[in-house]
Amino acid sequence: MSEMRNELTGVVCRIEERDRQTRRELEEFGTKLDSLFKKLKSYMAERKSSTTGLENDAKNMTNMGQTEEGKGSSTSPAPMDVDEFDKVVEMDGNVGTLNREEKEEYEVIACKEEEDPEATISIKHGQAIDIGFQFLIEKMENSPDQYHICTYTPALLVHSFQSKKAKIMERVKLMKISLPNMASKGDIDKVDLLFFVLFTSNHWHLLVVDVKKKRATSYNSIKGSTRYMAAAKRWVTLLDAFFKFCGIMDDPLELIYDDQCPDQSSDSVDCALFVIKFMETISRKGEIEWKFSQADMPLRRAQFAIEILTYASAKSLTM
Repeated sequence: MSEMRNELTGVVCRIEERDRQTRRELEEFGTKLDSLFKKLKSYMAERKSSTTGLENDAKNMTNMGQTEEGKGSSTSPAPMDVDEFDKVVEMDGNVGTLNREEKEEYEVIACKEEEDPEATISIKHGQAIDIGFQFLIEKMENSPDQYHICTYTPALLVHSFQSKKAKIMERVKLMKISLPNMASKGDIDKVDLLFFVLFTSNHWHLLVVDVKKKRATSYNSIKGSTRYMAAAKRWVTLLDAFFKFCGIMDDPLELIYDDQCPDQSSDSVDCALFVIKFMETISRKGEIEWKFSQADMPLRRAQFAIEILTYASAKSLTM
């Protein structure tokens, strides 16, 4: 009996030590993550104070999301004039499907939702999604034959286009300046998939453009929401106008809403992790196979934390 008691005591001590170690690692991870977010906040403040800085930084940020094979530049065709652009708005297939209220919103494409006090916390997750794609790029470079050539636009840059109150012509011009890696047909023809992460009502969801098929697919871990579907439609409408303005494609993208991707539970706040897993799955060549669920998210969160800590330690990650 004494031996059994000693053995059980030893087991309890080991469990307690493991828990203490886990807490120390989590605290260290939290400190590092807070530091990253503070740097990001400072960086965004600097971008906001200078329009020129925003445009130059955006060029650098968009280049980060493209594999070496997809990088490069080509001469952009002459943009259409304002009159021709107005015709695009009239003939755009997506605009034609919007109701009157949505058409009025399309003219400005402004985020009119009330400020959510939790949005500032959730929007930080966009930076985590950016980091997640960076890890994915390493996998692509190590096994190029297994992955599509993908271009990724940083989450906070996409959100700035989503939320900026400006007429569509102004927004398209800013996109042309800020997205140099997809501002001409030559650039677009080099890639297979374009990834855009949308932030709507405190929720992250993914929109993927298949360049060859001229198809946009919305992947959302919360399905059936008209608000999220409308946000995807507005973004595709903006992309249609952008592609037309840059002389990339005349026909509007076909928009479909995927209903097969995994769902997050009603009490889950793992939408950013779902977006990362969506990109990892979709970027692989072959048939799309969803091999994860909400039940896997705690493990995935821990793995992601370890990846960040390992990467930061090995390469002194800086913003």
